[in-house]
Amino acid sequence: YNDYYTKVTWETRSLREWLNNSFYNIAFSADEKEGIVTTRLLNDNNPSYNTTGGNFTDDNVFILSYTEADRFVPRDYRTVLPTVNAAQNMKQPAEAPCRWWLRTPAKYSDEALWVSTSGHLNSAEGQRVDSGNQDLLVRPCIWVKISTEQPVDTSAGITIHIGGHTFNFLQNSEAWNQASAYIEEISEHVSDFASKIESILSLF
Repeated sequence: YNDYYTKVTWETRSLREWLNNSFYNIAFSADEKEGIVTTRLLNDNNPSYNTTGGNFTDDNVFILSYTEADRFVPRDYRTVLPTVNAAQNMKQPAEAPCRWWLRTPAKYSDEALWVSTSGHLNSAEGQRVDSGNQDLLVRPCIWVKISTEQPVDTSAGITIHIGGHTFNFLQNSEAWNQASAYIEEISEHVSDFASKIESILSLF
């Protein structure tokens, strides 16, 4: 998480440097990078102790904050299993759930929060940032572009442009079915993309 034991924020952590450089360049092709959105992150303070989260950062790859994990990841999806390679490195069964890091600080700035093996969000207890405890996983996150097309046109109905396809919901009742089918197609690509990331992570 960090190379040595010291007070840090997400802006200065070793993990952030690795995710946005070595990992980013190995994991994604030039074309895939075109679809990744550089995101301005709000690095919020610890919700229990108000320990500072530091400055805003602009990241291509990041890990979730406490607030983001609570907002975007339902409890059932917070329990995660390691990849085969990660399980071997941790010397534990691949079917055993693991904790995973958050970028939000704990009570002190030399510790960071984590999510429990049961998916519980913990806002108080932290782990040392230089911890060699290998049952803590890194879950890289990215924002991707779904559409880079023209703006929405409402002059002749509600028209939505998705990935080069146009659906007009007032003029054509079939548009709902067409749009749903296309969104399912996009979801398959996103799933394939996630599988690729998991395969790449197994190399580390």
